[in-house]
Amino acid sequence: MKKAIKLLFSGIFLLLGLIGLAIPVIPQVPFFVISAVLAASASERIRDKIKSTGIYKKTIRNAVLKNEALSKVFDEKKEYGDDKNC
Repeated sequence: MKKAIKLLFSGIFLLLGLIGLAIPVIPQVPFFVISAVLAASASERIRDKIKSTGIYKKTIRNAVLKNEALSKVFDEKKEYGDDKNC
């Protein structure tokens, strides 16, 4: 049940982000980020898909490692040498 609710809210935030692309007054990036975090916390398959992208590996992973809550969602552990770009 909890997983279904997270996926439902992830879809709602994704839809709000898409609406934000069409209507410039509404910010889209925060909605996309919230959608991705909710989807990743609800589904291991989605989390693995997000973690396998080049954008995640190059830029987002550093931010995730700095944030304890996001580290738990994305199941990341700080390893030796990970903080070179932090």
